[in-house]
Amino acid sequence: MLEIVMDIRKQKARLRFRNTSGRNKQNGVYALEFALVFPVFFLMFYAVLSFAMVFVAKQTLSLAAADGARAALRYFHTGQQNASAEAALAGRMEHACQVALQRASYLFPEARAPQCEVALSASCPADWACQVMTLTLRYSYRDQPLIPNLPGLHLLTPTLLTDAASVTLPDPILLGAGGAG
Repeated sequence: MLEIVMDIRKQKARLRFRNTSGRNKQNGVYALEFALVFPVFFLMFYAVLSFAMVFVAKQTLSLAAADGARAALRYFHTGQQNASAEAALAGRMEHACQVALQRASYLFPEARAPQCEVALSASCPADWACQVMTLTLRYSYRDQPLIPNLPGLHLLTPTLLTDAASVTLPDPILLGAGGAG
């Protein structure tokens, strides 16, 4: 009986020794796998985050341009009653840019604010007295990315983000007689 107990103990000791020696061979493999796999996953995560920020910036420009164009329609010239139509139109265009830049300010602080341009064109039908005002916002993403680019990632991100919105200004607005406060 004592021999059986001794044989069982020897077998367990051999199994323990065999298991621990196998573990010792695997100790550095986990660190090596982590060192090889982590940079790949980190680059994939950072690339997804970078492109998501590009889409957020583009959507912000789009909404800000649309709000600025709508603000041009709602603008009311508070100057003198007999102010010229050109002064009223200039005030309307300036107000449109102010509103657009204010709407984009949560993402783009004043130091990195996008450029705002307003242009007028006469693309209405011949029998209508109107003008089309186009508000354009431009942001140089390559020069001022929202999050820092990793080396080489700037080759994949856009250089310039641009968005525009247009509104048709009818004749009473052009003459300075329209608009609600």
